[in-house]
Amino acid sequence: MLYKKKVVTLKTILIALVVGIIFTGLTLLYSQTFTTAELIDALFISGFLLFALGWLFFITNENLFSLMNYGVQSFWLNIAGKRKNQSYIDYITEKPKISSHVFKSLWIASVPFLLIGLILLFI
Repeated sequence: MLYKKKVVTLKTILIALVVGIIFTGLTLLYSQTFTTAELIDALFISGFLLFALGWLFFITNENLFSLMNYGVQSFWLNIAGKRKNQSYIDYITEKPKISSHVFKSLWIASVPFLLIGLILLFI
């Protein structure tokens, strides 16, 4: 079976947009008022959450938290009297990577929420 290259598609962006719309709706329901100020706040919160989630996937993909995860796992295994059977280098190389289209689609989907929020803010 040939390797299928994963790219940012309209489908992944639409899924992220739907998640952002759900975030916006939940934020509006939580505020219990539907004025323009609350709509702007809900749009900024949704855009920020989508961007932050994409950023979290990106830095996880770059192994920023791997050393901390490996250290905590090793510590608790040593407390339990067991040893970790792989080195840190093996742990990083065997760890599955998150496909880049996931965080790119989240970043692209956050842009409309932030732009609409900025436009409504200055109107």
